Amino acid sequence: MPAAPRYTSISNADADALQELIGDARRGDVNGGRDAMARISEPSARRLGLWLLLDTNGPSMGFAEVDRSLRDMADWPRPARRRLAAERLIATSGLTPRQVIAWFGREAPATPEGSWPWPRPCAASATTGQRRT
Repeated sequence: MPAAPRYTSISNADADALQELIGDARRGDVNGGRDAMARISEPSARRLGLWLLLDTNGPSMGFAEVDRSLRDMADWPRPARRRLAAERLIATSGLTPRQVIAWFGREAPATPEGSWPWPRPCAASATTGQRRT
């Protein structure tokens, strides 16, 4: 028989901060949401807050944070939203052309912002390949 799920309760202060974070996320206030998240001491509640910020405001966050969430929160709801947010941010990521190609892997860009940096890495990769032959 599977073990019963464990439930964790959070303090009133954490609940208040999480409620504030939810409001900030709905308003698109990423900085306010981050401030509220910093006041949450319970790790699961803080992680939920981060997911909510990423889910509602991913394109307003940094590429590294959104990209990391693709791995760290792969089994959380709506991973496609985080993928699209990362694509929208990839042009400002500082990745090299090879890193951009590797990041996309076998998936073609699904956003105009993801498509914009794509020709540059492909051209750089093709040029590099031509020099080697």
